[in-house]
Amino acid sequence: MILMGKGEGQRSFGGKRLFMIGFFALIFHTNVEAFTLITNAGKPAYWTDSQHISYELYNVPSAFVSSLEESFNVWAEIGGVNLGFDKANSSVEPQSRDGRNSIAWVDTGWRELAFSPPPNALAVTLSSFSSSSGQVVDADIYFNSEFFDWGVVESEDDYDLVDVQNIATHEIGHLLGLDHSSEDFFESEFNLYEATMYYASGSGETFRRVPKIDDEYGALNLYAISSQPVPSLNSAELVEEDGYQQVYRVLGDNFSEGTSFLLTYGSNAVSDAVARYRTVISPTEAELIFDMRYFPSGDVSLVAFNDPSHLASYLMTVTTQSDSSFSGAESGGGGGCSLQMAASSSNFIPFGLLLIGLLGMSLRSRSRQTS
Repeated sequence: MILMGKGEGQRSFGGKRLFMIGFFALIFHTNVEAFTLITNAGKPAYWTDSQHISYELYNVPSAFVSSLEESFNVWAEIGGVNLGFDKANSSVEPQSRDGRNSIAWVDTGWRELAFSPPPNALAVTLSSFSSSSGQVVDADIYFNSEFFDWGVVESEDDYDLVDVQNIATHEIGHLLGLDHSSEDFFESEFNLYEATMYYASGSGETFRRVPKIDDEYGALNLYAISSQPVPSLNSAELVEEDGYQQVYRVLGDNFSEGTSFLLTYGSNAVSDAVARYRTVISPTEAELIFDMRYFPSGDVSLVAFNDPSHLASYLMTVTTQSDSSFSGAESGGGGGCSLQMAASSSNFIPFGLLLIGLLGMSLRSRSRQTS
């Protein structure tokens, strides 16, 4: 792996530079759902007044304003979701936990920002939410214009630009409460690979400007207009284990492609383990894959929900090979674009896109291999 930033020896593979977020690769491959939500202490993060999510633009170049507006619009246009956004301009420098949701363009001083982002981060989303309810109270998105060349990609001639809308739609997904659909560079399920919330992107890329089916499932779980059936949980059985990966067969009721599952200690001190990969066999049966790398052994709650206000739980005991050196709340059980900052009492969680070059590979050639 070679970490690179603007003017730091970037490589181009197949006409595209490679951007990735994430550090883990899953080893199981099947027909699965994989939208993942940001959770803490067993509760998903979401906006309670989702029809009036306001955001302010700070130092955003006028040429990019319409791209950012469209990135918000495409989330609101998902069929069946209850989402609305209100835009304003601001001359006030954004600060976390100030009750304002800022979209900021950072031309200089990226490394000196309070949350200390690495220079190879394309963009970072910072969210604060209540640990008692999951209600998001503040979310800010910072774009790194000091180390990257941004633009509106319109043709192949723009292959060296990072498309504003392509990345903004992903970051707004984090703002809404979504984590990554997949963190496997060799993802074999095309619907997970093509999702906006997939953890990798490339310069010149535009096909993730609009949420795909996996992203829509996540948005509908959090913000559906119509009420969803409340799931129930009757049993959970460990059926397969390989290293840190564990597969559970779960029986209950009202399971669907839009059901989210997680394991939790109900504590801010231990990250939730979210079933990023899962197969819903029927409304009463599902198979869940958990990465237990940082999840300790003990008595925990399995939680299932079709909306963030109605959670079903089942008490169970897990035995893991956890790396006990890690603690602190993280997104989605350790979402890859997290900057690994321990959450404070106000649950301050960072997300970002990282630039990583992999020798001999490109998104273009990889797409051919899996199509």
